[in-house]
Amino acid sequence: MKIARGCRVVLSYELFDRAGEVLETSEEGEPMEYVHGADEIAPALERALAGKQEGDKVRVTLPPEDAFGAIDPGLIVSVPRSEIPPEFQLSVGEYLPIELEDAPEDLTDEEVEFRIVEVGESEVVLDANHPLAGETVTFALQVVSVT
Repeated sequence: MKIARGCRVVLSYELFDRAGEVLETSEEGEPMEYVHGADEIAPALERALAGKQEGDKVRVTLPPEDAFGAIDPGLIVSVPRSEIPPEFQLSVGEYLPIELEDAPEDLTDEEVEFRIVEVGESEVVLDANHPLAGETVTFALQVVSVT
């Protein structure tokens, strides 16, 4: 069966950064599953997979705007350190769950994971952008099944 609108597709994958380093692979977890045409994956990936069938392999390089988006400076905030509960360990690169009182409508819940970018004496810089925002990435995909 060929991939077409409405098909459930299972993929094995590897995700590479611009330098060719493996960032993630389905071997480390679950395969990627989606319904073709349901806007569950990047449109550029859907276009590359259309018409493929079980066993086919596809390699797709996506610029930031087609992958995880450009970096949104509005999602980088500086917060007074005094506003962060003392029980949280503040380490650059770690994530800090923040509850939003007035969550935007497009958020499914009111808690957002902010990545800690900088820890200063009086302020902490937090980033809610996807960790791969602004990055060109390459997906190496293999179609496992199409139903």
